[in-house]
Amino acid sequence: MTASLPVGTGEPTLFADQAPALAVAPEPAAKWTERDLLDRLRVRHNQSSGNGPSWVFMEHVRSHSGFDARSTIDGLAMHLWQSRKHEVHAFEVKVSRSDFRRELADDCWKSAIWREWVDYFWIVAPKDVVPLTELPDDWRLMVPHGPSGRVSRRAQRLRPQPISYLDAPPIDR
Repeated sequence: MTASLPVGTGEPTLFADQAPALAVAPEPAAKWTERDLLDRLRVRHNQSSGNGPSWVFMEHVRSHSGFDARSTIDGLAMHLWQSRKHEVHAFEVKVSRSDFRRELADDCWKSAIWREWVDYFWIVAPKDVVPLTELPDDWRLMVPHGPSGRVSRRAQRLRPQPISYLDAPPIDR
């Protein structure tokens, strides 16, 4: 069998020399779901070494407990090593342009809530859902690539504040 380029725009499953003779058009790319993208984030944050796991990854984390919750972030990852300063990354998954536009129309309220606690705020979206020109300056973008994802744009580190609740003293990392 000879190596050849994949047919279509989706995940390569059919090679040109195996294509049916009467193929009229390439199949459209598969529609991404939130679950697909969260699974890829989990793979990306499942690193381990001789010192144990590098990250902890959680899904659908609420901003506060009980009825005080103002928002839920799709994914939250914390680096467990002190050498990486226990970085905290928030991930908001967007699977359509309209979903992303709604986030921007709401004055980025979810990012505003989470930015006081996280070092980086990410949008995770399929290619062509989020144009880089529409992405706020301090947001990062990741698109699916391979088993996890590829960074499409890096942004500066945010300046999170120590977490405090009511009259309790702040909690540092």
